[in-house]
Amino acid sequence: DAAIADYTKSIELNPNYFEAYNNRGVAYQELKQYKKALVDYNKALTLMEHPLIYANRGEVHYYLKNYKQAIDDLNKAIELGIEGTDLAEALYYRGLAYEKLGDNTRAQADFDKAKQLGYTE
Repeated sequence: DAAIADYTKSIELNPNYFEAYNNRGVAYQELKQYKKALVDYNKALTLMEHPLIYANRGEVHYYLKNYKQAIDDLNKAIELGIEGTDLAEALYYRGLAYEKLGDNTRAQADFDKAKQLGYTE
């Protein structure tokens, strides 16, 4: 809650501060307030196209059971060059979304790549 208050203050001081929207979205996501997180990620993406924001929004879409949107966002994050542990996590969540849509071949490929990159649940 304190982080959300701090990021809200940052946004009040600078409404174009995309990182504050992204970080507040992360805080909302941690609190399982996925719809609020989605609003912040959407706003952040209007200010800056960034792979991590797409990955974060993809995870939220997964939790909201919007699996196709999750895959689209995670694909965009990967296309824009998300790296390292963030890439591993994006692959894992994309795998989960593929799994929910019944595409077990793509899901397993993503799980395998995520594991190779060191992702653990």
